[in-house]
Amino acid sequence: METYNLNRVIPKLLKFIEQLTNWYVRFNRGRLKGETGADDCVHALTTLYAVIDTGNKLMAPACPFITEKLYQNLKKLRPTGSVANDGSIHFQMIPEIDQSLINLEIENV
Repeated sequence: METYNLNRVIPKLLKFIEQLTNWYVRFNRGRLKGETGADDCVHALTTLYAVIDTGNKLMAPACPFITEKLYQNLKKLRPTGSVANDGSIHFQMIPEIDQSLINLEIENV
């Protein structure tokens, strides 16, 4: 905590959010609007939600107030009775890495 410097964390978080909105949303605009079918729209929205939710959980220790606000807003979109619907982001487990989802060919492009 001695080296904790919020001025170095926030710009990286904002850059990530900017890249997410400028690239994912731009490239998938038609899918997000449902132009390619309802199932494809659900997949695109679910992916976007998962990225925002996971990124938010990872950033919670460094940016507790911003991530809590985002968590409380995202919580409204979860199904009623969901385990993750309770309490605060700070009660959520940090996500574990799923190696099966890593595709180095895509990352290297």
